[in-house]
Amino acid sequence: ALTPLNPLIQTQRSQCARMAHGYSSGWTYRQGRTYYQPGERRSGGGGLVGGCCAAIFCSVFLIAIPFMAWTAETAYHDMLVAFDEVKDHIIMLEPGCTSDISACAPKNSLIHLSSDSVSGSVEDPDFGVSVSAALKLHRQVEYCQWQETKTEKCETCSRQRDGKEETYSCNCVTTYHYIKGWRSHRIISTFFDQPAAHHNPQRDPFPPSAFPSNNARLGKTAVLPELIANPHHAFRASSRGIEWTRGAQREPRWYDSILKFFNFRLGGTTRYEEVENLRGAENSAAARKHNFVYVGQGGYFFSPYEASQYEQLFKYFVEFLEGSLLDWQIGDIMPSCTAGDIRVHYAVQDPQEVSVVAGVAEGRSGAALGLFRTSRDYELGILHEGFSSAYDMFDKEAWEGKKWCLLWRLLLLPCCWAFAHAIAAFSGVEFTSFKAAAAATVAVEGVLISVAWSLIWKFQFASLLQHLAMVLLGVISVGLGAVAMKQTQPSPYGSGFGNFVEWYRDVFGIRSPPVEAAPTPQQAPERKED
Repeated sequence: ALTPLNPLIQTQRSQCARMAHGYSSGWTYRQGRTYYQPGERRSGGGGLVGGCCAAIFCSVFLIAIPFMAWTAETAYHDMLVAFDEVKDHIIMLEPGCTSDISACAPKNSLIHLSSDSVSGSVEDPDFGVSVSAALKLHRQVEYCQWQETKTEKCETCSRQRDGKEETYSCNCVTTYHYIKGWRSHRIISTFFDQPAAHHNPQRDPFPPSAFPSNNARLGKTAVLPELIANPHHAFRASSRGIEWTRGAQREPRWYDSILKFFNFRLGGTTRYEEVENLRGAENSAAARKHNFVYVGQGGYFFSPYEASQYEQLFKYFVEFLEGSLLDWQIGDIMPSCTAGDIRVHYAVQDPQEVSVVAGVAEGRSGAALGLFRTSRDYELGILHEGFSSAYDMFDKEAWEGKKWCLLWRLLLLPCCWAFAHAIAAFSGVEFTSFKAAAAATVAVEGVLISVAWSLIWKFQFASLLQHLAMVLLGVISVGLGAVAMKQTQPSPYGSGFGNFVEWYRDVFGIRSPPVEAAPTPQQAPERKED
């Protein structure tokens, strides 16, 4: 006899049936307009408006990258200073201390502890999702959006200039392409070539978020949520996706036989939960206010986009103005999501063994593990998966911080390239070779890093060798910059701030197009009469 379905499962399946016609994981392609540009290919900022936009974007980039590099260097410094302050004052506890940590260490002390007795649950109140035996839940959001790309094909033409033959791109054909699919971020379609036909609604009622456990425990000792969500030190544990199915079993896929043939593991590391555990999802704020429903197919909650009547009429009107109202293509009938749809899935961090470096704080029911505040008000609290010593955990965190510093130093190179050329333009010169420009770039970055280190470290917490390295880096960088400036030639813009502005405008093409005089028609030759 067949077991009757639980009413919740019946409700979920009926909702899935009603919503199935609106949910799709496929993508859609549409071809946009094609433009033909006769003559020589025009390049640059794209006129006054395009040049201004490019200049604003590059200016923001040149400010943001150094700021992020400074932030990474500062965070790395603060972390190392905190580690140096507490490394000799950590109380190493045995796993048995989890039954009563107050008996093993006084309050406001810093302890290290490893345990394989981990418990806790996590929940997302917006969706009514709750998962047991986990320390952190991640809500991951995807948006159905159009993405615009363009391709350009040009012919190769030749001409005579200064007595020499040169080739150039000419008679270019530019075609716009649009692909609609699920994205991890929203895309602004206002500046598309056809923004109405490929409109991207910007709805985002429930952005990505993370939810630490409020009842986590190591043995009988409570772990405070702020330790799991510490912004200074990420909770370093592997995460895996969650899917709710009947019987908490993986649902068969059409490609399972192929995976078995190649000895692939079915389901990977996905965690499967009983679908009855979603009993609170249908009455959640997400379901009531935005029509989210669990559709499965990878553990997704789906919300369709429903445009208002006025919004739809306005869209038709703009499509009429841009000439795309009657532009029907095969991609329009292909099954795919609707721009503005949202789907949500979850990942969970549920380690079986953890190591922690934390402070003994006051919890709701006695002593608990929380953040430890150093003398410089640095909040120290580290939680790693597996068994690790305190010093191994410090080394891992220091390496992670150093990697971020190295990444931002690498990203700083393009900014220093621009700074080097700007300094040369302000000085009224320009580099004569790529080597000179590269040397100037390295010199600018060396000076910036040397100055940043001096301001951040202030010659503290460093050996004599590190002090000398800071000074030596600055001296070498200044010398390299001086050598690079000797390999220059006078700039046609001259020197000074006003001429620098002229150079800046020319780089981005921020000039109104010149008004060309109408060509004078050639006079026809006089006909002589016989």
